[in-house]
Amino acid sequence: MGRMFGRDGMRGIAVTELTCELALQIGRAAAVVLAGHEPEKTKILIGMDTRSSSDCIAAALCAGICSAGADAELIGEVPTPALAWLVKDSGANGGIMVTASHINAEFSGIKLFSSSGHRLSDDREEEIERLILDAPAEIVPIPRREYGKLTFSDKANEKYTAHIREIANADLSGLKVAIDCANGCASATAEEIFTALGAKVVLMGNAPTARTSTRTAAARTSTLLCGSSPRTSATVALPSTARLSAVSPLMRTAALWTEI
Repeated sequence: MGRMFGRDGMRGIAVTELTCELALQIGRAAAVVLAGHEPEKTKILIGMDTRSSSDCIAAALCAGICSAGADAELIGEVPTPALAWLVKDSGANGGIMVTASHINAEFSGIKLFSSSGHRLSDDREEEIERLILDAPAEIVPIPRREYGKLTFSDKANEKYTAHIREIANADLSGLKVAIDCANGCASATAEEIFTALGAKVVLMGNAPTARTSTRTAAARTSTLLCGSSPRTSATVALPSTARLSAVSPLMRTAALWTEI
């Protein structure tokens, strides 16, 4: 367990505990650590969940990355697995997801990914911690006019859902599936993925709002499982980052959907 990052990254109440100033420092240090010894310019993808605080935390991360001379690509509200896949698929040096996963809406969090799309290793996270807490002067100022560039992409969810449809070995024809998206990132992907695989989809919690708590999916799932959606073949609950929360025993292909 590091001084700043734990098993699921960093979490705190948005803006007061996980401040924009701290996010900027993490962006700067991450740009240095993720660059490694590569001669090419560093590129880092930034994704976020649907919390109202995500915009300001993501903006601060992008500012830190660009101020350290790396490029930042903001890909918007996406499931965490989408960011991980897109990092590897695009050849980026790494990725940062702004999310506190399933916990209450007033929290925010930061998760770091390597160029392979996997969680950043402990030693590299510890190096980011060291640069921020012990040796900020080691982040050498870059020459004028060599700042990083900020770009935006609105195609991330489209690319990700196409990828899932391509690799999924499942036929859900004849199944009626009730899905609770918890007003999170799966609101933009779940219906398209399940429908493309043949299921008839009943959605709830698919209208993200600034004040929505992502705990609602877990709470509502027990109601779904007890029959609030009659004649459904399966029920699925997806917290803000689209990681599977619960599924009914009738869902024979549940193993395919640990993360969508």
